[in-house]
Amino acid sequence: MKFLKPLFLNTAFVYLSSIILVLFSEKLYWYPPNSNILGLAVFYSIPTFFLLWAISYFDVRQIAPLFLAAALFGLVTEGVLTSIIYEAGLFDITRFAYTSLGWHGIISVMFGWYFLRKLLLRGKLLPIIGWGALVGMFWGFWSLVYWLPENLSDPELYTDGLGIWPVEKFAAFALGITVILAVAHWLLGKWFWQVSFKPNKLAFSAMLLIAAAYFSLTVIPVAPIIGMIKFSTLAGIILWGLRRAHKKQPAGKLIFEQLQGEIQPLPLVGLFAMPLAAIAVYGLATIIHPSETDIRLLTWDITVTIQTFLGGGAFLAAFIAAVFNHHLRRQKVEPS
Repeated sequence: MKFLKPLFLNTAFVYLSSIILVLFSEKLYWYPPNSNILGLAVFYSIPTFFLLWAISYFDVRQIAPLFLAAALFGLVTEGVLTSIIYEAGLFDITRFAYTSLGWHGIISVMFGWYFLRKLLLRGKLLPIIGWGALVGMFWGFWSLVYWLPENLSDPELYTDGLGIWPVEKFAAFALGITVILAVAHWLLGKWFWQVSFKPNKLAFSAMLLIAAAYFSLTVIPVAPIIGMIKFSTLAGIILWGLRRAHKKQPAGKLIFEQLQGEIQPLPLVGLFAMPLAAIAVYGLATIIHPSETDIRLLTWDITVTIQTFLGGGAFLAAFIAAVFNHHLRRQKVEPS
């Protein structure tokens, strides 16, 4: 029965991390659907499991290999649970660069799971408020995507018949999920953070089988050849980069060790700068009421393009640093 305690702790570690990632991957992206956040986190536990496994298995200590692990999270999310990255064909990399890297990689893993936790552990209120307000303004701005006609008429999004949300409804939503974010970070530090995540062969095999089942249900029916080639190629590149980075990393604290510790209440209060900034931007937008053309230009055209280049560029830089750069040891992992 000794295996029950590590099994419980590992499961809690995966699930609470998954909640944090869901909030940034899903709820900052699409807010209207009334899907249960805690239930959605079970679904997201699959890519979260492989993220945590990669960080631990390859003894990740630095930013470059951490982003490669984040890329694996994004790949499993958009290339196993959904078929998004295969829709534009075998050689298109923009969807992977945007969804898997620009959103899941940078916003969810690097900011929401890693960087934000570093700030919370430091406990300095002003940086938490500053970064939270910055991300919150982006959140409020991006929320205007739902105002576009094709999204208002999408049956998967238009679930409550309210159309464009009033400010008070958006405010309740933003504040509510921030409470969940704060509780998840606090619980992780209080009881469930693990300095190593090494699931046994049975658990790892079970998760591989679950991921394979999802792949066969979501990808194989719509893109069987393209899906298998593209996924295996991208996964191979990521894992090879992680393996090379593992050989080059100097001694030092692992990422899990860097993020270990209990978070105090006051820094968690600082998190609410994020929803307050989002509410302010959303409220201002309801007064200005930008046109459909302006929203489409600023979000889908400009923002998505920037995120695509940022995601692709970050991956290329991380891969080069991990594989070719003998100065990898000089990279720093502390946030400014």
